Amino acid sequence: MTGTTLTVNEAALASSRRAARFRKNILPWLFMAPSIFFNVLVILGPSFGSAYYAFTDWSGLGVAKWVGLANFQRMVTDRVYLTAPGNNLKWTAIFLTVPISLALFGSALLAPIKRFASAIITGGCAWWATSTWDQRSPGGHRRKCAVKCASTSVTWVLAVGIVSDLRTA
Repeated sequence: MTGTTLTVNEAALASSRRAARFRKNILPWLFMAPSIFFNVLVILGPSFGSAYYAFTDWSGLGVAKWVGLANFQRMVTDRVYLTAPGNNLKWTAIFLTVPISLALFGSALLAPIKRFASAIITGGCAWWATSTWDQRSPGGHRRKCAVKCASTSVTWVLAVGIVSDLRTA
């Protein structure tokens, strides 16, 4: 009788070990499988296709003709291509510094304001922006929204800043 109980316990222990091994080794891969599949489909597939077509003469229609490094030789001597890296660096510098600077400036304006007041400022800005949205004037609605939003934000920042200064005085 003790031999049968020992066998059942060993079987339960082996089953428990298999389940733990499955949870540790296989289950994470099952959760990652859809992500890996879409990564290969959307990222790696086109990447390998682009690398292949870089060595061909192909217009997008018809059969691709293998030309080897000829595309790269022509690219290195092209004046338009040689100006592209400089232009990319300029645009990268502009689109990194300007939005970050504006965000830091805005956060510096809102930093001394209490949490509830900054929510009021944000809500007021959104309300003015949506209330001035004019569907009839193409292009004009963006300017109106920007001006109203900026003026409202500055007004609220100043007003709440003055009130909070008066409370602490």
